Amino acid sequence: MKQKSDEKRTTPALSFGLPVRNGARFIRRALDSLEAQDFHDFEVVVCDNQSTDETGDIVEEFARRDPRFKYYPNETNIGQIENFKRVFELSSGRYFRWIGFDDWLEPSYARRCVEALEANPEAIGVFTFWCNADDEGNEERITFNGHPVDSKFPLVRIGDMLWALQTPIGIDPMYSTLRSSLVRKTGMLPKSPWNDRAMALDLALHGPFCHIDEFLSTRRQSPAPPEERMAEFHLSTAVRPATKKRLAPRWTMYRDLAKVVLGSSLNPAERVLGAAMVVSYGGLHHVRSLARRVVKRVKPRRAAA
Repeated sequence: MKQKSDEKRTTPALSFGLPVRNGARFIRRALDSLEAQDFHDFEVVVCDNQSTDETGDIVEEFARRDPRFKYYPNETNIGQIENFKRVFELSSGRYFRWIGFDDWLEPSYARRCVEALEANPEAIGVFTFWCNADDEGNEERITFNGHPVDSKFPLVRIGDMLWALQTPIGIDPMYSTLRSSLVRKTGMLPKSPWNDRAMALDLALHGPFCHIDEFLSTRRQSPAPPEERMAEFHLSTAVRPATKKRLAPRWTMYRDLAKVVLGSSLNPAERVLGAAMVVSYGGLHHVRSLARRVVKRVKPRRAAA
């Protein structure tokens, strides 16, 4: 059942936004996990970015039997970033959660997240523990072992979020449940690599998160290399060498993070301190990246020796 953008809808408590292109292999599992939720006051907004497989047929099958599932096929391929924005723009829930077409949620996910946000009115979003899973069925449980991004002080939240983005811990700002009213106040997703990090920092500036210490979501780990996945985001985010007119991808990320802080409503002194924290983050991130490259080059040489 195709939906029109201006169609009148009742307001659910929670909206799931699912952007997709050619996701027929995995999307049924994602939709099944949403249909199986033990909390029923939600909608599922699916924006299909010109799929050439059976994605549309699968989504329409769900929409025919359940009016909470809404299917919006795009007239042109608008790129993954714009498609992420579109599912949010078409949503109407008080709370919002992006979900990948190849990810899935536990049946209690929606209920537990709505309960947490209702019990913590100051929180802008809620994290849960999550699992990584590959196509062979192997799972890695990601636990939280650091500072929660829950301080009432923006500068502390900046530091905690930057630390969280640097380490493999169990919080994922883009795939958390968020207050829709506050998402609208952010700059959303810039057209650049690692744009989810810029939005994560933007969200942290708007308020604290709360945390549910349960494994309630699973993320599929794509075997595709980063340069292949980034090319799908938007033509402007394809990984290309730096030129005089174009920054290298990592430097673009550091620039976007600095823009978030410098363009915020913090007072001038706080903006300067926040920008300095971004610079420190960029330095650490860059050093670690260089170290990984060195290790990759040294290992084959040692093996050959």
